[in-house]
Amino acid sequence: MNIQNDQLFWCFPGTRGLTLLSQVLQECKQAASDLHQKARDAALHPEEVDVLELFQAADRAEQDVQLKTQLVDSLSLASKVEHVTAVQVMWMCKPYLNQAS
Repeated sequence: MNIQNDQLFWCFPGTRGLTLLSQVLQECKQAASDLHQKARDAALHPEEVDVLELFQAADRAEQDVQLKTQLVDSLSLASKVEHVTAVQVMWMCKPYLNQAS
């Protein structure tokens, strides 16, 4: 996953920034999908790996994607600085991870 792209967004507002965020979001979606597939594959051989842990990690990745999708969908070229700042804070904080343990 190209983490630098989501950091670059905040430096390049406008169309370029939204494009970068959309690219990062696509990478996140692919990573979550891959993790779910690995968990399903591991379920076929549960003696080799902790399947529950893999599914929990996949679920957290999916929650991350859902949050980021909502954040990106809320942005537009007309977004005010305050809104973009709030989105940036939410993007970086990942508040749902507090419930993961």
